[in-house]
Amino acid sequence: MMPAMRQLAWTALLVLGVAALPVTWLAVLGSDGFPASISFLIMPIPFVAVGVLVYARRPESLVVRRLMALCALVSMATAAAALLGRGVGDIDAGLAWAVVMAQHATVAGFALAAVGLLAIFPSGTYETSFERAIVRLAALSFLLVPIAALVVDPLPAPTESPLPPIHNPLAVAALAPLAPLVAAGLGALLWPLVPTVALVALRYRRSDPERRRQMRWPLLAVLLAGAMSLLDMAATNGGWADRELLDGGWTVVMSFLPTTFAIALFRHRVIDVDIVIRRSLVYGALWLLIAVGYAVLAGAAGLAAGSRLPVEMAVLLTIVATLLFQPVRSRLEALADRWVFGERVSGYDLLIRLGASLRETVGVEELLPRLAATIRAGLGLRWVRVRLILPGEMGADSIAVEGEPTGPAAAMIPIVHGGVELGAIECGPRADDDGALAPADLELVEGVARQGALAIRNAHLAAELQARLEEIREQASQLDQSRMRLVQAQVAERRRIERDIHDGAQQGIVSLIARARLARAQLESNPAAESTLVALQADAERVLADLRELVGGIHPAVLSDRGLVDAIEERAERLPVPVAVDADAAVRGNRYPDEIESAAFFLVSEAVANALKHASPRRLAIRLGEREGWLSVEVRDDGSGFDATKATGSGLRGVADRIEAVRGRFWVDTGVGRGTAVGALLPAGEVPHG
Repeated sequence: MMPAMRQLAWTALLVLGVAALPVTWLAVLGSDGFPASISFLIMPIPFVAVGVLVYARRPESLVVRRLMALCALVSMATAAAALLGRGVGDIDAGLAWAVVMAQHATVAGFALAAVGLLAIFPSGTYETSFERAIVRLAALSFLLVPIAALVVDPLPAPTESPLPPIHNPLAVAALAPLAPLVAAGLGALLWPLVPTVALVALRYRRSDPERRRQMRWPLLAVLLAGAMSLLDMAATNGGWADRELLDGGWTVVMSFLPTTFAIALFRHRVIDVDIVIRRSLVYGALWLLIAVGYAVLAGAAGLAAGSRLPVEMAVLLTIVATLLFQPVRSRLEALADRWVFGERVSGYDLLIRLGASLRETVGVEELLPRLAATIRAGLGLRWVRVRLILPGEMGADSIAVEGEPTGPAAAMIPIVHGGVELGAIECGPRADDDGALAPADLELVEGVARQGALAIRNAHLAAELQARLEEIREQASQLDQSRMRLVQAQVAERRRIERDIHDGAQQGIVSLIARARLARAQLESNPAAESTLVALQADAERVLADLRELVGGIHPAVLSDRGLVDAIEERAERLPVPVAVDADAAVRGNRYPDEIESAAFFLVSEAVANALKHASPRRLAIRLGEREGWLSVEVRDDGSGFDATKATGSGLRGVADRIEAVRGRFWVDTGVGRGTAVGALLPAGEVPHG
């Protein structure tokens, strides 16, 4: 066939499909069963719209031609079914025969067009010999239609019809034995679609990700149509589903079919139609499909109830169904909008999103990538680069890139804070349309830049503050270590003094006392000399006792030899008032670091000395315990007490300093006339530094 004649034939097929649409409407609107035939009014609309749309743009494409043929044949098959649905009273026998034959021809043509389209989609060529063989099989099955015109009498209708069996005036009696076989073939015209769908699924598995994205929607629509066929057969044979509901389901599924092919073509520019109509028509088709499904679902509930319930209840049920399905419709429309146009974020939403992101950001190394990602996602840009040029000692320069920068930037917005330029935001073109940024987009990026500049400055201030805190912590640690060294040096110095007194002055006084005794023995004959020597001996013994008391207060030997409890008990035995020493078993069986034992003993000694000197107590109580890693020391007396707010002595202050030097906690509980309790909590283990 000449190219011009072939083009004319394809165009004529499209014209017949368009002309079948008003025929369908007239047949449905003129019948008594109009409410039950609403699917005939709706279903051919998307097929005709898609057929005209794609063929008008690229009539020479084989994929487009077969898609257009499928759409036109569905429209014609629907018109034939609508005419048959009017019944005997409106169609004479001759016209009924012609309509039945036309419907068989359109169904066979639909099967051939569907198989041919699926066999070459999306590349436009056959990829295996088996695909070409299936198309040829579908073409051969189309020959069953003229054969049936000569063999089958009466003619069966492809769809349900109120008409009785229709006489076939062309049937040849001699060929009647072939009638059952040919009739069975007419009933199996759509079966070549099954292996074709299987081939498409295999092709999908073999395809690369880009082609899979193009094929997924049409393949999904085909699978839904197959599932609807199985559901229809099961419901019809089982008698458990209403025909109106099934027709509504077919309307939704079949309307979805051409739309998915159109979307696949639009998005991947097989026919370049998006250059002319952009994505608005795609969204319009999706919106129409959603609206049709919403109307069918809401109306189907009323139609199903109309035959079983009063009219008022049916109307009420329809209203309730409309309200129930409305949120679903809104959600589907929002998804369609986002899928076709992408995520569209307003300037206010973008600033909120950026603010939330910046609240979670700690440093510049995290802030810049989030800034770039937010701008790119919010404006739909191909790439964004944020460059940071910090003045002075604020930090090193940084850069963050989102996307793959190609070509020059569509806009460059400076990042300025306090009149100082900190960097710039380079924006690539938009991912859609011509890539240009609108003035509103530039204003939005400027707002983001101002917010980012403040966040960058705050991040650097936070970094400086953190560095200062680290420096303070280091200084505090060094101070603690210095205090510990002083405490340890004091303990060592007390031990040295104790040794010096014990080995030096104390031994000399002991020797002096011994010599005085010897002198008394030698001078017993001289009473005056003897009395002098007795006085000398008494004085020396008092000095020795004072020295021993001094050494015991500095660092008694028993503290180093036997531990804290024994040292306190020995100290208590020499006091002039009763002293009760209560120590936990854990404390008695444990030794603590030297500085801890020394500080605890110093607290007990100072508290006891102060009580005896100022409070005139009748008894004292010393309590030692250990819990949760802390050594507790408490000295309590029943003396006169004092007003802690008016105390001016340095004794308790010295005790507090010594306790705090080893990271302990010191406390005093007293009052005039109610005695005094002095205590502390000391680390039971190694003294922490810092």
